Amino acid sequence: MSITIRTRKGSFWRCGIQHTATPVTYPDGTFGASQLDALRREPMLVVDEPLAGESGNAAPALGKAPAPASEKSDAKAGKAPAAPRKTTKAK
Repeated sequence: MSITIRTRKGSFWRCGIQHTATPVTYPDGTFGASQLDALRREPMLVVDEPLAGESGNAAPALGKAPAPASEKSDAKAGKAPAAPRKTTKAK
């Protein structure tokens, strides 16, 4: 399974490779299990991996998180997403 890695800001070294804000896709086998764990846990990096059943050929879309399940079902039904709730502080 290939993975795509980019930094959140600037450039950053991890696992002997300089990562930048430009996404780079690495083929399966580039990193060992402990390196993959370090990459996934590094807050300076964004690591995108294809989900099970997806082909690893296309790079995942960057910049937009998937919509929560409730928004997906509302969109299918033609409903507008619910407005965020306002909270008030207790005195």
